Amino acid sequence: MLDDALGLLQAANGLHAQAARSFTRAGLGPADITDQQEVLGHLALVEAYRGDLARAADHARTALTAAGAPGVPAADRYAALAMAWVHLERAEDARCAAQLDLVGHGPTRQVEPWWDTARALLEARLLVATGRPHAAVRLLTDEIAVAEPEPAWRHGVLAVARADALLAGGEPRRALAVLTPLPPSAFPEAAVVAADAHLATGDTRGAVAVLAAATGDLDGAPLTVQVRAWLLEARASAHRGHRERTGQLLARALQAAAAEDALSPLRRQWPGVRQLVNEDPVLLRTYRDLLPRLRDLEARRTAPPVPVVRQTPTGILGASLTERELEVLDLLAQMYSTEEIAVALYVSANTVKTHLKGIFAKLCVNRRAEAVRRGRQLGLC
Repeated sequence: MLDDALGLLQAANGLHAQAARSFTRAGLGPADITDQQEVLGHLALVEAYRGDLARAADHARTALTAAGAPGVPAADRYAALAMAWVHLERAEDARCAAQLDLVGHGPTRQVEPWWDTARALLEARLLVATGRPHAAVRLLTDEIAVAEPEPAWRHGVLAVARADALLAGGEPRRALAVLTPLPPSAFPEAAVVAADAHLATGDTRGAVAVLAAATGDLDGAPLTVQVRAWLLEARASAHRGHRERTGQLLARALQAAAAEDALSPLRRQWPGVRQLVNEDPVLLRTYRDLLPRLRDLEARRTAPPVPVVRQTPTGILGASLTERELEVLDLLAQMYSTEEIAVALYVSANTVKTHLKGIFAKLCVNRRAEAVRRGRQLGLC
């Protein structure tokens, strides 16, 4: 019990390698099945965050199998969140969203700050991955506003995630403003996002400088952060004409990602490194199984949306949602209330209710939860 409590404290303060060791020790002690299930859920989530995806998936499945139907117990939520994280890292966005439904969306204010932080980061990253960076910015802004002063790592890593969402939304200068100065509590994560933002503004020298400052901290960073750092450094190296160094960095990133089947850190950087990889016959040969999957992810991301045909039970075609209705549905999926949606969209509560009626009618549902579920099935939110 003490090791488990220590692990939660360490995870909340960003000490995830130490937390994994504490949870592992806790799992070795004598305990009943419920205690073992809870420890496995805690361990799985830390491992998923660090990028130990295979182990995280194994431990999460074991915990969920022992629990039976996932739902109320805290251990179930930890294990379900760990599985959602694994799905996201492997670019399985739909499976991630379905798993995230088991633990709920929006602020939860659990006893453990580590839980709140992990859930918020995961949900924000899913929004970015599915093309909704501005929704991620809103979510993270709300999380930062209600977060307690301690632990400092929570504030730091949420600020980094917010900056990353701004960057994904095409606002690199705002992202750099959020990260100035770089938060020391989440330094490697902040340095990598800042380097990416520098490259987005054409400042290769600034990107190289900030990556160099974080070199000593990257060994303990999550796999996603490490892979992204190597890819960014490869882009900067190619810009300076260092061909051999570029190939080495690309190989390191691809090898680390392939070992855990982690496509997520690769797909975000793929447009910037695609040509570099295609010019390297050794990489093309070595990763001939991985690279087509990245090309497929990019093709799906850039393909024009396919019109969705919605039908009512009587066979009448449903009308498509308006742009404003899509915005309301997106906020609804983030657990916003009617009043909060009104504030976010600068409209009256009555206007929001009118939009909700339109959404319900077009999606053939009667309740908010059903609208969100149907919207996710159709890829609308």
